[in-house]
Amino acid sequence: MAGAYRVATASGSEYLIDIDGRTLTRLPSVGITDIELADPSSPLRRDGDAVQLFQLIDCTVGRPAQFIIGGLDANEGYAGTHRVTTTVTRIDELAAAELV
Repeated sequence: MAGAYRVATASGSEYLIDIDGRTLTRLPSVGITDIELADPSSPLRRDGDAVQLFQLIDCTVGRPAQFIIGGLDANEGYAGTHRVTTTVTRIDELAAAELV
């Protein structure tokens, strides 16, 4: 699997996944105008920042996406974070220029 993708979730958050660059960027509650129509979005560490994508465990419409990511913590011994999203509602392939 290669390329870049925009993944929308039930909370309204979107994830920019760059497989080739091995990064993940979370954009909380993008485009939600009526929060009652979605699961609520909570702020997470490094929202809006590209973080290291160590492993994409699952990313399927109708199921929560799961990732192992790094770069969230500078503590000695930190190995990574297992991040699970709300239900994935859409996956769009992106051109490299759209990863901004």
